Amino acid sequence: MKAVHRRLLGVRALLACVVLGLLVWGGAFADEIKAPGYVVTVWGASEGAPQDVGNMAQTADGMIWLGTNNGLFRFDGHHFSEFNVAPASLHVSRQVRDVVPDPKGGLWVLYGDAVEVHLAADGRTVTVPQGLPTAGISGAYVHADGRTFVTTGDSLYVLTEGHWVRCDASAWGLPSAPIDTVGSNATGDMLAIAGESLYRLPGGAQRFVEVTKLAEPNKGGLLVADPEGHLWVTYRKYMEVPGVRMATQPGAVNTNHITTFDTRGTFWTVQQGCDGLCSASRESALADIREERRPTRASVIPAGNISALTLMLDATGDLWVGARQGLVRFRPTVTEPVTPFEKGLGWFGVLPAADGTTLVSTYTRGGYNKIGLVDGNHVDILANDTAVSALTRLPDGTAILAGDDALYRVSGKAFQVLSPRPDEGPTANTDPAQVVLPAGTGRFWVSLRDRGLFLVDGNDWRHVGAPEGFPALSPTSGTIDAVGVTWFGFSDGSLAALAPGSISSPAITRVPSIGAITAISPGEPFLVGGETGFGVVNHGTFRPVELRRHGLLRGVTGIVRSAGGYVWLNTAKGLIGLTVRDIATAQNGAGHGLPFRIVTTADGMPGGAQQVRPLPTLHQAADGKLWIAGVSGLVTFRPEDLGRDLPATPSLMAMRDGNGTSLLAGGELQPGQRSMDADIVGVSLTDSGFVDLRYRLLGVDTAWRYAADEAKVSYSDLPPGQLRLEVQARGPSGDWSPSLFSATVTSRPAFFETVWFAVLMALLVVAAAVVGHRYRMAVVRRRDEETTQAKLRERDRIARELHDSMLQGMAGVMLRVVAWERDRRAPDELRSAFKDVAGQLSGLILEARARVISLRSVASYRMPLSDALRMIGDDHGSANGAVFDVAVEGEETPLDDMTHLAVLDILREAIHNAFRHAKASHIALVLRYGEATLVAEVKDNGQGIPEPVTAEGRRAGHWGMVTMRERVQEIGGSLSIDTGSGGTTVTLVVPVS
Repeated sequence: MKAVHRRLLGVRALLACVVLGLLVWGGAFADEIKAPGYVVTVWGASEGAPQDVGNMAQTADGMIWLGTNNGLFRFDGHHFSEFNVAPASLHVSRQVRDVVPDPKGGLWVLYGDAVEVHLAADGRTVTVPQGLPTAGISGAYVHADGRTFVTTGDSLYVLTEGHWVRCDASAWGLPSAPIDTVGSNATGDMLAIAGESLYRLPGGAQRFVEVTKLAEPNKGGLLVADPEGHLWVTYRKYMEVPGVRMATQPGAVNTNHITTFDTRGTFWTVQQGCDGLCSASRESALADIREERRPTRASVIPAGNISALTLMLDATGDLWVGARQGLVRFRPTVTEPVTPFEKGLGWFGVLPAADGTTLVSTYTRGGYNKIGLVDGNHVDILANDTAVSALTRLPDGTAILAGDDALYRVSGKAFQVLSPRPDEGPTANTDPAQVVLPAGTGRFWVSLRDRGLFLVDGNDWRHVGAPEGFPALSPTSGTIDAVGVTWFGFSDGSLAALAPGSISSPAITRVPSIGAITAISPGEPFLVGGETGFGVVNHGTFRPVELRRHGLLRGVTGIVRSAGGYVWLNTAKGLIGLTVRDIATAQNGAGHGLPFRIVTTADGMPGGAQQVRPLPTLHQAADGKLWIAGVSGLVTFRPEDLGRDLPATPSLMAMRDGNGTSLLAGGELQPGQRSMDADIVGVSLTDSGFVDLRYRLLGVDTAWRYAADEAKVSYSDLPPGQLRLEVQARGPSGDWSPSLFSATVTSRPAFFETVWFAVLMALLVVAAAVVGHRYRMAVVRRRDEETTQAKLRERDRIARELHDSMLQGMAGVMLRVVAWERDRRAPDELRSAFKDVAGQLSGLILEARARVISLRSVASYRMPLSDALRMIGDDHGSANGAVFDVAVEGEETPLDDMTHLAVLDILREAIHNAFRHAKASHIALVLRYGEATLVAEVKDNGQGIPEPVTAEGRRAGHWGMVTMRERVQEIGGSLSIDTGSGGTTVTLVVPVS
């Protein structure tokens, strides 16, 4: 419920003037606050808390907001930080007169009495709606239906489409009197005190409904909800409002009050004549207000110590007190101290019984030693000055206690000596007992520190050790399981299991990595705890268990399994709860990072678990209560009182660039200065100090980074681009929260990181490649030209030598052979031989001339293909007598050297065959040049190619036709031969590039 009371400012000012300031503020002062059932935490100037805390609110993320005379502050459970939401363009007072949470996560802040500023849930976006008067604003109220109202001295305003609109009193069903106080009922309806009545505005309605007339009209007053959900209106006396139900538990968002009941029903007030901060029990307060009078109050923090200004219940049920000197929190404890033992000066032994009683001992060496039987709130002291450091209970309910002087028996309230310890030898009473367990009828196992294990039978104390198969050490812990197996834990990590009725040859299991075994819990799973860890033993193998927060499972001196599948561990860090289901995952190799619940001194624990005898330090009574022995006292705890674990939320407290400029609202990082850091925190008022964080910078990080509770994260040498910090939080038992994103930060690129630079570099690379390519091609062309010229010169030389020497010589020889053939003096046989030689020489001369023509056609004198073939054909025609014609169709296109030579050789072979074998009278060559191909035909009118030659593809002993086909394949062309009795046509098709 939110109270906006025009007279409260005067009351607060009066309190501030009347009550003296705090002289000593901090831990010492916290000890002076007497509030049984509450853990009191004080934050003063030395802890960084602001002063003059007159207004408080809790937003949906769990953050506590403090309105002071010197500005707005927020508290995340760790640190206080100033947070100014007023835009720089607004010249307003820094005094914050009102803070109201928005259920959507935002916050309304009233500066002075003149400006209402809204901070959005993102923590960055600030708006200042227009339309309000320039003075006289009392405060804001957010209706459950989402509408926001503001009360002023004589009017009510509603926020409509981003603008404040004044509500006409008559149209809205209100009197012309000022609205004094507003609040909410259980269903979220708005309640308002105005003039002589209390009014109600249902969700979505545009008109108030009168609820009741006031007993003290025109006085204003407060709206107070009692623990039973009834509404009371009070000024000087209390008046119940029938028919209105109020919420009995705080919501997710909360704001401050002057008078309130907390979740336990305790009445609190800083008003109505209270001296400082006052409280009253539920019973007395309800009795008083039902008699329409102010509750009889007791001063919790009297004047002279604190000037209390306002109260607030947060979502967890903690009571916060804003004061001139700082901030105080009253957290209801979930534990209950056991008197008269809670201030014992030693260590506590606990032994619950089935009848609901509990045997309790205190142990010191030569100091405060007491044994008592606790039954509810009654304690019977059974023995004084009796040092007992180990306890056990027999099946019949009898308690056996091992002390410095003897074994004792407790039956009911009867306390007697069972077996004195010998005052000489290894059992001399200089070392305390660590374990006592039954070993059969009338016999007991007793472990003495540094002396070893003893079997006690009557007055006989017999040492049992290595000869019987036990470790040569004193057991530090022990228990008996459901089937009678006796278990001992040792300081070296050995776990011994002794069969029922046996006194020797135990089975030994080694439990590594947890130090001395100080707690054993047989069952499924089998659990052991030690000085440095906790885990599961399964078939002789130990598997450690780790929590999400490492380092908490230290000093485990007690293990209890409770209803609902929970296992509770009393540790040096506090009482830790795990589920059996989660622990079972440890046996499957997934026992790390388990969720947990934890109860610490902030919840009423008497410090961490005591680490020395008597052990164990955690027991469960018949009524389900856990008895917990801590280093500072003895308490009981009901697991069901722990309540629900509220989720943790992340908060981005600050984000700066390398020059310290804030980036919370976004910004830019310039080249050469692309670094940033941020302060992040996990907000959890229930588990402060146990929140995990993970974060990543989008645009940089590919995986999560992890931190605990709070962290300062830094990034340097950031790349260019759009950057956003993403943060999540997780409490001990909850899941990861939804992500919190920062504003976008633009990391500006240097010129060499821009697209233009990349384009320029690409162009330069392309230009360099082009220049390099051209240079390379020029070099290649020059080398090719040089090579070509060398080839051409070589071809010219060969052609000249063939023509000038070989051909001339062969022609001379042929002429002489022809002369011999015509010489009639020669015998006929010789003349016939000369004729054959002359024919062969003629053929060789024609072949040689064709070769010369081929060389000349691609030599320095570039002869066209048609001319070269015409010369070859003419040579053959002059020797054969057949007519040879050459026709060119289309524009004759030069061919590359390889193609030119191949085509020339193929067609030369075809012409040669036509002249030599066809017996033709006419041979024609046609060259048809197209855009992509050259088609050449050699056609004769001879006798055609014999069938055997066509079938075989060559003449016997000749390879000309085979060679023609091979050369055609080399140049990627095709060759066809069409032959018949009317002649032969050879067609060659080659590509022309």
